[in-house]
Amino acid sequence: TKDAQPRPMTQNHYDLTPILRHLARFDSSALTPLPRLNEKTAFLLAAAAFLRPSDLHRIQLTQCRVDRDRRLHLYILAPKETRGGRPLRDHPDAAARPSDSLFVNSIRPSAPLQVSTISGWLRRLLTRSSALSSTAESTLPSLRSVASNLALVNGASLEDVLVMGNWSSSTVFDNHYRRSIQFGDNISRRVLMDSHGSSDSA
Repeated sequence: TKDAQPRPMTQNHYDLTPILRHLARFDSSALTPLPRLNEKTAFLLAAAAFLRPSDLHRIQLTQCRVDRDRRLHLYILAPKETRGGRPLRDHPDAAARPSDSLFVNSIRPSAPLQVSTISGWLRRLLTRSSALSSTAESTLPSLRSVASNLALVNGASLEDVLVMGNWSSSTVFDNHYRRSIQFGDNISRRVLMDSHGSSDSA
């Protein structure tokens, strides 16, 4: 529920190394099966930018760009923070519009991809973390929560984490996402820094 407290964790630090090593096995090329590229891209973006599955689902591919400094700029159509808590629904007449989403339905490419499918990718990959391997998928913490707390553990400031995650206040973060009381630039690097070798080869 909206006011539910975060599920308790048995430890503060969750090592993403096994997951990153697994993803590094898959080249980012046209020769890699689409399902693997979907999962790899979704996990890395969600972990590095604290994105929800619904955010990933609404990334507008044609609006994204890489600048001269090789920085990726994502365009997310009406993220949750800009909707004032209102549910976002497609217009009935827009069902047949050309797809502009980053992620593709690998079974039926012409069919829309569901947010629940993206969420499933992230949950399955999270179980590769030794700290979460025995946790049922239905009770797993969100990758957004794990990544933001990992950034704090690795020295990122709370202010930077709040900005990166678009949290409206530290109270919202404390009540619904924060699972560690450790505090400690580049927030994405803080999340992945323990496994920089793996991420460089991905």
